[in-house]
Amino acid sequence: MRLFVAFDLPGEVRTALGEPIARLKPLCRAARWARPEGMHVTLKFIGHAIADGDTEFTVGDGESGEVTMALRDTLTGIQRGTFADTHGWMSRLG
Repeated sequence: MRLFVAFDLPGEVRTALGEPIARLKPLCRAARWARPEGMHVTLKFIGHAIADGDTEFTVGDGESGEVTMALRDTLTGIQRGTFADTHGWMSRLG
């Protein structure tokens, strides 16, 4: 089992990512394409753990913290064009 800290993408972002992936899949069949419903933004990979049975892990109260939500809001704002992309991270497809 892989342990990591991540946040989910909003549904509309997952949908938006699914469209270019569907167009690109036939062009690169050797790639391992992620399913949009499984996409997330990994903030920190912690490592591998061995779980026996139905082990569940919860960090803190299980909710996203203040820093995580601020980072999520900024990154999704850049993706949606409501925040300035001062680092040139975004590229238009198609």
